[in-house]
Amino acid sequence: MNTEELRNYLMIKRGYTNQFLDEIETETTDQLLDIDTLADMLQVIYLAQRRVTILPDFDMDGIMSAVVGYAGMSDLGFNVSLYAPDPSKGYGFDKETIDDLLQKHPQTEVLLTCDTGITCYEGVAYAKARGLKVLVTDHHLQKSRDRLDADVIVDPKRIDDMYETSDICGAYTLWKCLHHYAVKYRDGDRIDNIEKLRVFASIGTVSDVMPVVYENRKLLKDGITWCNALFEPGISIAELFASPDYALLKTIHGHPVFVSAFYGLYNLLQVLWEAGKFQVNVTEELFGYYVAPMFNSLKRLEKPVTIAYNVFFNVSGSLEAIDHLMKLNEKRKQLVDRYYAELKEQLQPFEPYIYISQAPAGILGLLATKVMGETGLPTMVVRQEKNKFHGSGRSPEWYPCNSRMTIEGFYLAGHEGAFGVGFTDRKEVKSALAFLEKDVVEVYNTLDVTEDEEPELVFGQGEIELSLDTLKRANRVIESLRPYGRGFEMFTQRCVISRDMIATIDYLGQDKETTKLILWDGTCVMIWRSGSRLRELENEFKTLVVDGGLKWNVYNNLWTLQFTGELTEVEASE
Repeated sequence: MNTEELRNYLMIKRGYTNQFLDEIETETTDQLLDIDTLADMLQVIYLAQRRVTILPDFDMDGIMSAVVGYAGMSDLGFNVSLYAPDPSKGYGFDKETIDDLLQKHPQTEVLLTCDTGITCYEGVAYAKARGLKVLVTDHHLQKSRDRLDADVIVDPKRIDDMYETSDICGAYTLWKCLHHYAVKYRDGDRIDNIEKLRVFASIGTVSDVMPVVYENRKLLKDGITWCNALFEPGISIAELFASPDYALLKTIHGHPVFVSAFYGLYNLLQVLWEAGKFQVNVTEELFGYYVAPMFNSLKRLEKPVTIAYNVFFNVSGSLEAIDHLMKLNEKRKQLVDRYYAELKEQLQPFEPYIYISQAPAGILGLLATKVMGETGLPTMVVRQEKNKFHGSGRSPEWYPCNSRMTIEGFYLAGHEGAFGVGFTDRKEVKSALAFLEKDVVEVYNTLDVTEDEEPELVFGQGEIELSLDTLKRANRVIESLRPYGRGFEMFTQRCVISRDMIATIDYLGQDKETTKLILWDGTCVMIWRSGSRLRELENEFKTLVVDGGLKWNVYNNLWTLQFTGELTEVEASE
């Protein structure tokens, strides 16, 4: 089976048509409601050089919004400053936030929000009362038709906006606003520089788990391409500029704040490369698995957002800030493990939908994610403080928990799949549990569910032969279809290996739990957490089934393509 045949095989297995593939590669030509009005306001503000302060959210999308906004508006010549929100206060802003912002940035005349604001009625009204012009850019759901007292609102999920692809992140929403302004009122280098900031919007897109289809897909492709063109593996910024060789980073010019954002991105990629988080190319997985958790550790542990800002806007302190983030992320992992073990040991009167934990507020969402991964059900993990309960929830794609529970009068805020939740008392918790017990079953019964679905690509004793050459061709197809993510998931893969195909078996690691198989044709298969199980059989097995995927690995400058995954089935010899 050649590469083209293999691609067609995968498309047929998933039910993709050429028309569908063409459609999801197409950007919308639609325009966000009031984006033109915002551009006109920005031009008046620019000409008058009124002081603008950017107020972002504190998660990864919010941080990327801050980078897009601060770098972009600085390069466009605005009189702009950047506010660092307090992660301990939770999503949104109120009177206290506005007072703090005006104390730290007393010359503020215009408030520009990004990735927040659409539900902040109190905060917006108070900012207006303090004499500020308020420009709201957000991407969260507007749940009420009550008037938000902002001068302009740009949000794809406004009740009255019919934007074609509403699932775009906050950073991308703000980028679209700045790009529209630049095209309408500026030209040349300014537009080109705003175009470059798409890379940060693409990181926000992955971090906020937006669907990887339509304009998000094009955005993400552009961002990944930019990262791979920007980064020179193993070469520091100082070494790069000391070299006469061409490098993309050397071509970035503009306002110092704008330039420093890309220096910070380069440093981030350098550190992650040195840490072995990627070996060949930057992919969407680097953003989702490593970058986002690092920066989100700030909100999880309620640490200052200025640490993240220092990565991109403090050239001398960028590397130190990245190191700090990596250490915080390791601490975050330890806390999740600790509190998850406690949660499982405790009596949970409201399971399987609601769990109680005294973990720090920033950890609750991660606990909900772990529980949902086990149960497959919408999950909320809440802290009890006196008689009230507050926390975070996660929900599978088939159950729009935020919408359905909000309609019933429960307090949820955020996205459909990830949201904050609050209950006024224990009686309301019981009421929420009763609602979910009934409603989840009703929604599930409407689904077309196929149990035990077969993987889309089966090597070995499946429809595709297993050989190093076959793996290389399969890898080329799989890589060519990136980026993967929500709405366009990675193809599921399985490797079926009979005993007579195996030349050698080795057990690696201190605990000897990683199994390395070398097949007679030289193909390498790595199986995690399998050593004890296979040694018990004394290699007397008939067939191994491994679910995983293809991965390039480098050791001593030798590149090898291997199938890496988990052992899901062992057929013993008779």
